[in-house]
Amino acid sequence: VVFRQNAAEVVATPETGGYVTFTWAHDLAPRTTTIATVQYGRINQDGPGATDDNYYYASAAVAHRLSESLLASVQLAWTRRDSDSPQSGYTETSLRAAIRKTF
Repeated sequence: VVFRQNAAEVVATPETGGYVTFTWAHDLAPRTTTIATVQYGRINQDGPGATDDNYYYASAAVAHRLSESLLASVQLAWTRRDSDSPQSGYTETSLRAAIRKTF
């Protein structure tokens, strides 16, 4: 359920739909792994101003274990939302780099 606020009232909009996700990982070396993910989702909103939205997502990542407690990773991700509502669609591309330390 999505809540939209108009002036002084809040309206709940019921939704139906779901997502399908496929993820594949492959070890390039004992300490290096690649990960690919694709996802598709469809959400249908009911009621006044109802919309049908399609969501697409794809990403590719490489993770490398620098030591037992230190992991470095880089991910390129792409997201798209197609909507019946003219102002609701978008496309986003992001690049993330991270270093994670466990204690």
